[in-house]
Amino acid sequence: MANNLIGISLMSIPLWIFLIWYLREEKWTREIALLAQSFGFSFTVNENWDSLSQYLSSFEFFFEGWSPRCYPIKNLMQGKKKNNNVMVFDFKYGPYDWTCRQTVIYLSPEAADLPVCQLTTKDLSQRITRKFVTQDINFDSYPIFSKRFLLQGPDEKKIRKAFGPEMIQFFEDNKLSCMESNGKALIFYRPEKRIKPGEILDYIIKADKITKLLGGEFGG
Repeated sequence: MANNLIGISLMSIPLWIFLIWYLREEKWTREIALLAQSFGFSFTVNENWDSLSQYLSSFEFFFEGWSPRCYPIKNLMQGKKKNNNVMVFDFKYGPYDWTCRQTVIYLSPEAADLPVCQLTTKDLSQRITRKFVTQDINFDSYPIFSKRFLLQGPDEKKIRKAFGPEMIQFFEDNKLSCMESNGKALIFYRPEKRIKPGEILDYIIKADKITKLLGGEFGG
């Protein structure tokens, strides 16, 4: 009898783990939905890639070794501010034997002329393949930034102009450590991390500041 009880208990462990995970995810989704409502944004629990591809398909991040269609986009907040698109969502990626989910913040500033570039932490860049794989734009005056980040893009002169002292210092001091610009819009994320609902507004403000430093006119 004792052995049977132990066996039943062991068999129930995966169920309890799933239940805890499910309840945590439900709580997370409710909090994001309430946050979207407070912003006046729309909210969708699950969204397919094709409905957002017109905004996201030009970003290399979404195609680095996997198909964005493998997993649904979750907890999508979407709205406009001064005619600019803003999206915040959970994006799951990676091969089936190694997956993670992270929060992505998308900003599309009006009449922007942004440098096309990618900024990632070097530990992340070691695990993925990038178009400009041999390139790393460094700054002799900022060895901490150059050691921590991999900065790439086709127009190095324009990128160096955009990444002035204030921009470099901002990335050294803040946790919003990765971004990509397609020239008209930007995405921001922390590698393999989801941003807690209570911290999303702070991260949007940080993304707004970076966008302005790069040459966008998001704001308000």
